[in-house]
Amino acid sequence: MTTMHVIIYGAGESGQKILRELTLAPFVPYESKPFKVLAFADGNAELWGKRIGGVEVIAPENICNYPYDKIIVATLLTTAKKAVQDRLINALSVPIEKIDLEYIDAFTKSRYRFLLDQAEIIYTNNINGSVAEVGVWRGDYARYINSYFFDRDLYLFDTFAEYDSAYDEHDIREDEKRNLCGTLLSDPNVFRDTSIEYVRSILPYPEKAIFKVGYFPESASNVDCKFAFVNLDVNLYSTTLKALEFFYPKMSKGGVILCHDFFSWDVEPGASIAVKEFCNKYSICYIAIGDRLSVAIIKC
Repeated sequence: MTTMHVIIYGAGESGQKILRELTLAPFVPYESKPFKVLAFADGNAELWGKRIGGVEVIAPENICNYPYDKIIVATLLTTAKKAVQDRLINALSVPIEKIDLEYIDAFTKSRYRFLLDQAEIIYTNNINGSVAEVGVWRGDYARYINSYFFDRDLYLFDTFAEYDSAYDEHDIREDEKRNLCGTLLSDPNVFRDTSIEYVRSILPYPEKAIFKVGYFPESASNVDCKFAFVNLDVNLYSTTLKALEFFYPKMSKGGVILCHDFFSWDVEPGASIAVKEFCNKYSICYIAIGDRLSVAIIKC
């Protein structure tokens, strides 16, 4: 049986997760062949020559020196994937059939599949309550929550770019005290390319959406109802912990809180610390959902 030789384009968190998955799996998921990861390719010159997980990081220009069968592009952003593909084809003469843009999508697809299946469980078991998301940004996940829970009120908590920052300065300072602020907050404009109007425009059932603008939990001061499903995607330790303390008592039995960024240690480690602290405090269990990012908490 021939070996598939792979180069992972992007040595950051996503690339390292792909390397770990390929290392632990006996075969490349899309081919029944043994595999070998030849190298990471990355545009960051500071990484060139270093080894990550035992694999050398090379300059993209050196890809041609390796006998690769596939280049897996390790970025979730559509625009970034397109830019990498264009560079590989036009500047580095990589054949398009050897570029894999879809492998990384398996992470996010797992998250959407989890939501669909969990919605079925909630309806089948007659678990009552509204649904919510804290940290909406441009509404990519909110759109699916709204679709799968079409007959339920959807509470959307975010600043929606109506404040000077997407994050409360107090919460940022609390995370900084614990040395938990990662690379994400280095950009003051992060998560500000959104608006209520934009998010409303992509929702399939916008009439069910209740927009709560402001910093959480102050933005939830007048919210007092039961919930069946909540998605938390707020990155920070302080905000994640406050959200768990707010929502868990309001969850119906069998309801689920999905916590994003639990595995995102090199981006924003705070969410993971908050989930562990909260669950240890109340003797609650959490489970991974298969997207290499999130864990779910079930209200018992």
